Amino acid sequence: MNVHKYLVRVLIVPLAIGLTALPIRAADAAATNGAAADPEAGVAPSASNHPQPAFGTIVGIVKTTAGLPLAAATVTAARTDGTGIRATISATGGVYSFADVPSGAYNVTTQADGYPEVAVNSIQVTAGHATRVDVSVGSATPVTISSIAHCAIT
Repeated sequence: MNVHKYLVRVLIVPLAIGLTALPIRAADAAATNGAAADPEAGVAPSASNHPQPAFGTIVGIVKTTAGLPLAAATVTAARTDGTGIRATISATGGVYSFADVPSGAYNVTTQADGYPEVAVNSIQVTAGHATRVDVSVGSATPVTISSIAHCAIT
């Protein structure tokens, strides 16, 4: 038998008559799906072929009470159970984001020069979803210098 006839017999004919659905071994299906398989049944349990997301996202905008975006603010997201903390700096438009955040409850804190610290507590992050937390910081507080040391140069 030449190669052409072999390929037609082994590959083309089964495709044409729909015999491509070969039985799947339970162990192979479990490794592919991440699900438990019944070795006696010979097939894997039905499961979605799409992988489930493991992480969520926290996004938002830092603004002043006047509604103006606030750049260069430090935004911190800390798990309420104390197992993780992340920090970022808000961009020019006040936008910040934390990608690949494990599901759970978080406290989001914002700090910016000249503004009081703002905390938003118990933000619930869900895998596969973006949680939006816009933060409005209070009015600017004047910065005062309490003392200046004078030095004499000799």
